[in-house]
Amino acid sequence: MNKTRETFKIILVIAAQFASILLAIFGLLNSHNINNVLLFTTLLICFIIVTIYSIYASVIYIRSKNVEQDKERKFEKYENKISNLEKDLNDAMSNLNITSSELTSFLKSTIKSLNTSLQKACIHSDTYYYNIDTMMLEAEKDMTNKDKKEIYNRIKEYRETYKRNLFETYNFCLRQLINDTKKTIESYLSSKDIPLPVSVSLKLLNVVHFYTDNPADKFVFTAFRDIENYIKGIREVGRKRYSIVGNSAFTSCLTNELFIYNNIPRNAENYKNENPNFYDYYNCVVAVPILFGSTIPSEKLIYGFLCCDVLNEDKSVEDIFNRQVSEILSSTAMVIANLFAKLNYPPWYDDYDDGDDDDDDDEEFLTYIYKTIFRE
Repeated sequence: MNKTRETFKIILVIAAQFASILLAIFGLLNSHNINNVLLFTTLLICFIIVTIYSIYASVIYIRSKNVEQDKERKFEKYENKISNLEKDLNDAMSNLNITSSELTSFLKSTIKSLNTSLQKACIHSDTYYYNIDTMMLEAEKDMTNKDKKEIYNRIKEYRETYKRNLFETYNFCLRQLINDTKKTIESYLSSKDIPLPVSVSLKLLNVVHFYTDNPADKFVFTAFRDIENYIKGIREVGRKRYSIVGNSAFTSCLTNELFIYNNIPRNAENYKNENPNFYDYYNCVVAVPILFGSTIPSEKLIYGFLCCDVLNEDKSVEDIFNRQVSEILSSTAMVIANLFAKLNYPPWYDDYDDGDDDDDDDEEFLTYIYKTIFRE
């Protein structure tokens, strides 16, 4: 309304100026002496100058008014953006507080589990060394070959007992870690109003992977699942071998710290998975490497991959898995890597010769896990 009124005033003033010019022209045409001609000519020139200036001033005024209005609109737009950003920031801080609290509790739990497991592993190692040292002292005595063979057989028994004890330690630790990870991720998703049940699984390599190794020479198998999905018996554990190069998540995690793909389309050309029925169970996945070593790539060891997936039927929610979820997984993967750093090179490696060249004294613990749980 104010803009219309101001425009009307400007038009009225300019119209009055044009009317003055017309009157001056009319007086000039009807003048019959030199004085009147000079008077009306002067008036005409003045009216023309005033009219031109009025038009110029009006144009400048209208432009400045438009610029001011544009500034007001932009200011209002930025105010709305700032308001939305403040809201998003508050939401993010709220989620961050929830996540930080959960992560703190989660990390305390995982560290406690790791410490307990490593203590168990140390006890098993001490027992193993004591038994083996005792047997070797007996073997160094002047004995018959028959007596030595009996001692070597007992050494092999100790080794097998030690392996089984380490495997029980591995089961104890992984059971707690995987189940706690599932609960933490589900709690985080619920804080984002995404109350979906997730599946967490441990994918191990049959042997440790070094940075310079050829990934085509190794395979991956499902070594562990969270208890809820394991009890259902729908998803396989220790029944299938997968190549690294035939699965996008594994290939990516060899060189990257995480892999995330939300709402995977059916028959997606940019996602490889050797399980043809994966879409029956999930369409969102996040995976991280179980990595141990220094910052030098050539010194890094990869034992496997920790994965989390979920079936999201509501495709409108696009960020089911994000950086926060990968950090939860990475925390667990770091603990598992430290556990394997202890277990994967146990003291049965060439410590004592039992005279049998065909046994598995030099196998990695990863290989032992594979042989123990894999079912053809």
